[in-house]
Amino acid sequence: MRPILLGARSVPIVRWPAPCAHARTRLQLALLLALSGCAQVVSQGGFPEVKGLLSERGVADGVDWQDQRKANVEADSAVHDLLSRELTVNGAVQVALLKNPSFQASYEELGVAQADLVQAGLLKNPTFTGAMLFGGVSPTYDFDVAQNFLDALLIPARKRITGAQFEQARLRVAGEVFALAQKVRATFYRLQGAEQLVSILEVVLAAEEASREFATDLHAAGNLSDLQLANEQAVFEDVKAGLLRAKAETVEPREELRELLGLANAGLGWTTAASLPGLPDKDPELERALALARDRRLELAAAAKEETVLSETLETARFWRYLGGVEIGADTHREQGEKNWVSGPSLSLDLPIFDQRQAELFRLESQLRQSERRTQALKDQVAAEVRRAYGKLASSRELAEHYRRFLLPARRRVVAQSQEFYNFMLLGGFDLLTAKRTEIEGYSDYVGAVQAYWISRSELERAVGARLPGEGTPSPVMDEITSPQEQTMGAHGGHEVRTPNVPASNNTSPASGHQHHGGH
Repeated sequence: MRPILLGARSVPIVRWPAPCAHARTRLQLALLLALSGCAQVVSQGGFPEVKGLLSERGVADGVDWQDQRKANVEADSAVHDLLSRELTVNGAVQVALLKNPSFQASYEELGVAQADLVQAGLLKNPTFTGAMLFGGVSPTYDFDVAQNFLDALLIPARKRITGAQFEQARLRVAGEVFALAQKVRATFYRLQGAEQLVSILEVVLAAEEASREFATDLHAAGNLSDLQLANEQAVFEDVKAGLLRAKAETVEPREELRELLGLANAGLGWTTAASLPGLPDKDPELERALALARDRRLELAAAAKEETVLSETLETARFWRYLGGVEIGADTHREQGEKNWVSGPSLSLDLPIFDQRQAELFRLESQLRQSERRTQALKDQVAAEVRRAYGKLASSRELAEHYRRFLLPARRRVVAQSQEFYNFMLLGGFDLLTAKRTEIEGYSDYVGAVQAYWISRSELERAVGARLPGEGTPSPVMDEITSPQEQTMGAHGGHEVRTPNVPASNNTSPASGHQHHGGH
């Protein structure tokens, strides 16, 4: 919003006699020209402040305002280096900051706001008019130079207002960049969790394949009916269909992440880090998160700055409301046939009888009240976003902890006891394979809970307006599960039953032994 300070009619014009200009006039003109020449546009003005705001909020690496007219070799080299390694969530944010044109477009808003600030400090150019009228013994001459003096008086007020607008633009740009960075994080976790789920379902499929082969051998030996064999084959195909669905679920987050990274047309691929990070030891309390949002959310600071802009504009309009079209100046003239120039002062006033700027003031007062109410609505919206994201975060943490502490250990015990019963011929091979499959499926549910946690945490950080303390670290609990190794359970009746190896670990997060390529 760029409110108009004063209408064109509120500008007094001073007219100077050009042919008979005296020393004081020349000095005033030189002073005005000097003042006008002081304002300059600084390249990437305001960007260091934006980098500082982002750094305070945990986004430091990769923040770079690039000149699109020049080839940015350093940025391209950094992107290729990040993509050549296993891409982590922080690496994905860096790539997006360097390659996504949306970030660069946001930075250009600083240039627009700085141009307005510089323009506010410039004097309007003087105008020169001259007339030569023919038709008598000699021509009639009329010359004047006009300069807007009230424009110079309004420069301090205009600079205060546009300075506040420039600061508002810095806050708004930093807020947009931070929100976009958090969107990259959430999308990365969606892809990472989806690909890790594919790894787990591949292990489930391997278990079902072992069960199907076992059933086929038993059927060939006459120890299994056609119905039982058909049932095992149906289960195998069902698991395979689930794996195909899981692979399909990776397409959308992968392509969305590719777009956010700015690689949609780059033809570059990447290898996603194989494992979701484990859960941090603890999360901040809700009241702490709400307090952080009130203090760190950049949209709130930008809204407060808009109130400052409108308040300053309203105060300026009230101060100058009765000063309408005032023209003070001097004119010089020579009539036909005369040798002497006629010069003198002139005054022109608009009498504020009908238009006292009451409509303009009323509009500014309404805009100020509107801004105040919008700020209050934004505060309520931010608090609701924090509470909503915090609720999802707490629920997903509780579910993930339940899987880790209770459900997964219970299923491991079932598998271990089923193994013992099978070794003593007290349990059939299909029962053991079913227990093994159920255990591995529990890990897929656990991965979904951990994935939901990190997506919710990214949403909470976006709502708060800053990164939260505490980071999870990858855990190797799924390394053996997703490896192609198999464990011999034993041989009965000439048939050997093999299933994927499941470790007995109680670490916080599963990890995958496979790598999925986002560039495919």
